[in-house]
Amino acid sequence: SEILSDIGSNKTDGIISNLPAALATEPFASEYNVFIGVVYFDENDVVVLVSVVPSELSSTYSSLTSTLTNGTIVSPTVGAELGSETDSFLMQAGSGKADFLFVIDNSGSMSDEQTAISDAATEFVNAITQSGLDYQVGTITTDSAILRDTNNDGGFTNDVTEYQNDVRPGISGSGTETGIWFAEQALLSQANGDSEDGSVTIAGYPRIDASMNIVIMSDEESQYQWQSLDLFDINNNLFVTHNYTVHSIIDPDLDDISQYDDLAFSTGGSTADISDTTTFASIMSNIAKEAGGASSTFVLSNTPIASTIKVSLEGVTIVNSSTDGWEYNVANNTILFNGTALPEAGDAIVVRYEYFVIDSGEST
Repeated sequence: SEILSDIGSNKTDGIISNLPAALATEPFASEYNVFIGVVYFDENDVVVLVSVVPSELSSTYSSLTSTLTNGTIVSPTVGAELGSETDSFLMQAGSGKADFLFVIDNSGSMSDEQTAISDAATEFVNAITQSGLDYQVGTITTDSAILRDTNNDGGFTNDVTEYQNDVRPGISGSGTETGIWFAEQALLSQANGDSEDGSVTIAGYPRIDASMNIVIMSDEESQYQWQSLDLFDINNNLFVTHNYTVHSIIDPDLDDISQYDDLAFSTGGSTADISDTTTFASIMSNIAKEAGGASSTFVLSNTPIASTIKVSLEGVTIVNSSTDGWEYNVANNTILFNGTALPEAGDAIVVRYEYFVIDSGEST
């Protein structure tokens, strides 16, 4: 009620009244997670969506809070009609592979953060294992595209100890951190039209049928311009073109002058705050789960109203869940699966939903 009173008014000094009183049977909680989504049409037409849930129940209701605040329940035009759609897919063989490229800031201020991400390896690997993924991990730094290889057995590994060592490159690197640039250089591929092959491509990655997931960790802005005369185009770049997912663990105070957060959004990835190292275990676990879904994504033919989505796998209804079910990714309009709900080769997937129909047959 307090949150609604603070942000629910649509005019200056407006007052929200007649809110329901708490029920005697409601559980007491002192900490809550608040999820806010904003749908912007123009300066006079903005819709704010808010979901509130006790912190201890946040993971249980994560799919519901996402559905309520991702903006798909807001009609893009007044009076838009509803349409119904059924999309059918067939799971292809070779899915269930995920390759990761970590881009670690190795400047002088990163000692604690490198230790934290190394310590989070157990949660990261456990989440990958639970997703049933065949995975490989490689690491570069924000000042070099050379793959780290502490075991001298190849730049990519699924050995937990080597991964822990690789993501701790030390703090003697350049203070001009250019994580996006060096990730691009590492991922260059002549087969994809580039002038040369980068270190990741030379090593044989990403593997055929594997998703590529880039995790950039830095406490400074992206500073792409220090390496390139061309401005970095958030919506037209190697990561977007090749359907690579970028996750950014960064300083949110630098969002206005950096590109890490925008790149994560444009590729359907996630962002996290680097300043609180106590959350790194959950951050890495979430990235692993999202990678599991990225290996089995299905693009919908229309943009659904997320709350209407129904998914079945081989005729069996699958629950909307971030652990063992399906999720909807609004950034790239896909359904993804994770955990025990991951489909196998040859499985039939059916997705039914409603969507807003615009004008004469156009949909969104």
